[in-house]
Amino acid sequence: MLSHQIAQLTGGYSFAFQLLGYKLWNATNISHQEPHQQTFAVIKQLYVEDLFTQSYDIIFDNLSTNDRKYLQGVANNMSTTEIASLMNYDKAVKQQQNYVNQYRRRMIQQDLITPVDNGRVRFKLPLFKQYLSDTQNPDSVRYDPIL
Repeated sequence: MLSHQIAQLTGGYSFAFQLLGYKLWNATNISHQEPHQQTFAVIKQLYVEDLFTQSYDIIFDNLSTNDRKYLQGVANNMSTTEIASLMNYDKAVKQQQNYVNQYRRRMIQQDLITPVDNGRVRFKLPLFKQYLSDTQNPDSVRYDPIL
């Protein structure tokens, strides 16, 4: 069960796996006990915060404003027209589609999203949707008022 939770939290992202593995190893090394659910619960929040700080903040800082807006649109299940509007791109629907698709391609190339079906995408990085939500929360240290 614990290994399943670790796999879900890391989602195949090697940095996340190393970070969580180190935190779990360090916690069990200090306590001299085998890993268990209580240990995992304690380090989970520390892991999430470090993942956001050590990886996602850097990734997000290196994105353009429209890259960020595109990702916010995806995170909020917006349509192409809504994403184009978020990007302040007010042209014909076909032009909006082409405009938004270039950001979709960029995010696929940067391994932040992956196509699922019929133009839909999903985030490749574990908890990245939660991270994006933090950037929209005025009470968060990650709040990005530009978006």
